[in-house]
Amino acid sequence: MRYPVDESLVQSAWNGWAIVVPVIEIDVPAAGAVYHRGRLVRARFACGYDGQTGLGISQKCVGSVALGKAISTTPGKHTFKVSGVVQSNGNHTVVAAVTYTVK
Repeated sequence: MRYPVDESLVQSAWNGWAIVVPVIEIDVPAAGAVYHRGRLVRARFACGYDGQTGLGISQKCVGSVALGKAISTTPGKHTFKVSGVVQSNGNHTVVAAVTYTVK
């Protein structure tokens, strides 16, 4: 699932197209997912960056747990967040979050 594109990062290309780089993508945990207690579920997320245009998150892409590490599977509702720093007219922190439930 892709999350907000920082609209300040839209840049016109010479051919009239706009180049848009997704800022944060969270694949696991999935938004609204239901997991079973004790199940091993590993975090999977990414921060978009295009080195050619300089669009996207170039540093500090971090999740509630590190990429590939186990998320909490204790019963209840949980929120998983990913944040990063966008360098566009200064540094701006961008955060995306998903909620999931463990039964």
